[in-house]
Amino acid sequence: MIFRFLPECAISLSRMVKLVKLFVVLAFLSPVCYGQEGGKFITFNTSEYDFGEIDEFSRPLSCIFMFINSSGAPLDLAAPVSSCSCVNAKLSDRHLEPGQRGEVEVIFDPSGASFKTYRTVDIYSRDGEHLQTLSVSAYVNPSDSGISERYPVVLSEGLRATRSDVGFGYVYWGESALKTIGLVNTGKKEMRVRARVRTHGLGLEVSCPSVIVPGSEEMIRLEYSMPSDPHQYLAASDTVELYIDGRKAAQQILTSYILMGRLDNAEASPSLRTYPSVSQLSRGLLSGKYSGEAELFNDGPGTLEILSVNGSAKSNLKPGTILAPGSSLKVKASSQESAFKIEIFTNDPVRPYKELIFQY
Repeated sequence: MIFRFLPECAISLSRMVKLVKLFVVLAFLSPVCYGQEGGKFITFNTSEYDFGEIDEFSRPLSCIFMFINSSGAPLDLAAPVSSCSCVNAKLSDRHLEPGQRGEVEVIFDPSGASFKTYRTVDIYSRDGEHLQTLSVSAYVNPSDSGISERYPVVLSEGLRATRSDVGFGYVYWGESALKTIGLVNTGKKEMRVRARVRTHGLGLEVSCPSVIVPGSEEMIRLEYSMPSDPHQYLAASDTVELYIDGRKAAQQILTSYILMGRLDNAEASPSLRTYPSVSQLSRGLLSGKYSGEAELFNDGPGTLEILSVNGSAKSNLKPGTILAPGSSLKVKASSQESAFKIEIFTNDPVRPYKELIFQY
């Protein structure tokens, strides 16, 4: 390389030597990737690395990202920050003089990952400036045991789900509740999916992907939007049928919820206790009816109120019944059935819903 020294642009020989060294280093790192904030300048040979196709239980893999402090000042680096525990990163040097080179070794453990996976490592200066984000990726072939553990429910050949029973717990008047179910296509062809809701309770909205390609992980969204009805107390369930390529899935999805209003958690709150856990029924010789007793206790400092009573059995327990602190009440129930339950809703903020179970 020939340099022409012009009078109007005089360059010292020592500075020229430094520039030549810098050009050589940058050429070594080409192609380059830059990260700069607050005057700090660090140059990487690349910011991405793809491990390709690997197996889930392969040993941890590593790659090297090379960099240079291309600023005119010393640079101190903080420890690399990984996006998850399956990625570890090590710096060859934490202190870099101008023009000094270094390496970041990124180690990726594929255990627990599946299909196309991306992980990142962020590089910061010691004073907190973000300098670069490094990314590693891989297509991880999940092991059979790994898939079966994460997606134990078999919907059809090649399609699995994380669960089939979805409990929403308490859902309140005028509010919404959302749950999800994971799906994975372990087959070699795409699958068409359709959901049909068989409603037993209130309106349930279900959204699912119409097509799931091989190796893809998708999600079913289940959402309840409850009415603002201050008189509706309900414990109910719904059934969702899935159709895979036009055929009904081997498993149904069952949802359950308890609908009521929110309660104030006052300092002097009631506390409901029942006895026994299962009440034994006796059968009348002439009537043929089954009858039994259970007892309610209010162990809290506040007044216990029975807000609603659901069930087909006859009993002396009615909405509006009051139990003072420390008091109890015997519940007498009868039915033509040899096993039944009475659902009660109370103002106990800890356990507002309770089932009284009777059996012969």
